[in-house]
Formats: sequence, C-alpha cells, structure tokens
Amino acid sequence: MYLDALLDELSAAMGIPPLAADAQDRCALRIDEDVQVELHWRQATGMLRLVAPVGHATEQPLRLLATMLVGNLALAERGLPVFAFDPRTGAVVLTQSLDTASLTGTALAGCIERLAGGCRKAREDLGGAHTPHLA
Repeated sequence: MYLDALLDELSAAMGIPPLAADAQDRCALRIDEDVQVELHWRQATGMLRLVAPVGHATEQPLRLLATMLVGNLALAERGLPVFAFDPRTGAVVLTQSLDTASLTGTALAGCIERLAGGCRKAREDLGGAHTPHLA
C-alpha cells in the first residue's frame, strides 16, 4: 500500500521508529516532545493533511482570530500551513494539505519539521493560547 511505503520512508528520513496508520489511514508523531503532528491520508483524493495543535484560546478570542486570519494571508500565498479551528477539540491548529502524487518521505519530513516550527512560533506569538496536552 502506498501510505505504508510513504510512512516507512518518512520514518527512515526522520530517524524515528516505524509509523503505522490506523484503520482510518491516520497516524501521529511527536516532534521534540512539544509538538504533535497528525497525518490524515485521503486515498480518494490522494491528499495527505498534516495537523498540529497550537493551543486553546484562553483570552482575547478576537485578537486570536484576527492574528490567525492575517497570518493565513501570508502563509497561503507561500503554500505554507495555515491556521484553522478544530471544532472537535476546540483547538487552534496549523494545517497543510499535500498532494501525494510525487511526495517523498524526505519531502514529507521537511514539511513536518516546518509545520512543527510554525506551531512553536505561533505559540510564542499568541501568548494568550496555551499548549494543548499531548497524549
């Protein structure tokens, strides 16, 4: 299966134990113990979505919303992850969808590292958001 091969290549590129997708074609990994990145594969579309929780808004929700929306303009123009709100958890997340047609494990590793870095920066910039508990 394509996803299994991509996850094997990703694991090797990042030097981490092998990743395995669950029955819904999802898996998650931690980057330096402070950022969790979920991978959601959509076989029907060939897209892989990366999701990293930034935190929950604790104060100034309008400031948070304005910061997210302004940030999305610059991020989307460069094809980088954008902010979103996860209604299941109430968390602000950074998310990016990748076309898997020519995606390699090495390229995916780079995208995950950039997403994790963006998540850390967003946490610093949005001082009113707290880091979610990572299970």
